[in-house]
Amino acid sequence: MSVSRPTKASMPSLRPHLTVFFDLATRAPLGHHVGFEPLSIESSLLALRQAIHETEWDAWGCPTEIPSDPARPDGAPDSGARPE
Repeated sequence: MSVSRPTKASMPSLRPHLTVFFDLATRAPLGHHVGFEPLSIESSLLALRQAIHETEWDAWGCPTEIPSDPARPDGAPDSGARPE
């Protein structure tokens, strides 16, 4: 009987990734998505969908602008640079 060991390439990532949308004026969290898949447009859209839908605390609606920070998915510290 032969037993093969899984390689890193064949194993899914077990590290959760968090995507959050905040209201810049109040700093209130509006929407979030936690997933085990790599960061992607899909995870951002799922968090945005939650932010747009009506909530119990009247913090929802279609944003007029969506600024983003230069957070790095590899966990490295932020350099402090901001988009112009």
